Amino acid sequence: MNPYEVLNIEQGVTKQDILRAVTLAMRERKYSSREIALAQKTLMASVSNASEEFIRFIDVKSLLDQLDMTLPETKDEVFSEIPDADALKYLSISV
Repeated sequence: MNPYEVLNIEQGVTKQDILRAVTLAMRERKYSSREIALAQKTLMASVSNASEEFIRFIDVKSLLDQLDMTLPETKDEVFSEIPDADALKYLSISV
């Protein structure tokens, strides 16, 4: 859960801004009161707020959109992307 999304605010806002955002979020009823309360608690605590600002600074969603998460059809497709894959196919360890 992104507390900034829940409260519809930007990073670096004051505690007054957070309280106003909580009131507006309760009126809009887009999120449950539990989610709103958790977002408020997270952002009102100075340590949590700093860590959330750091975490949200990195736009992970855009990075995830660029990943190709499709699985290869066969194991040969996996090995075709690895240089010297033939050596890996027959690797054995003797004791």
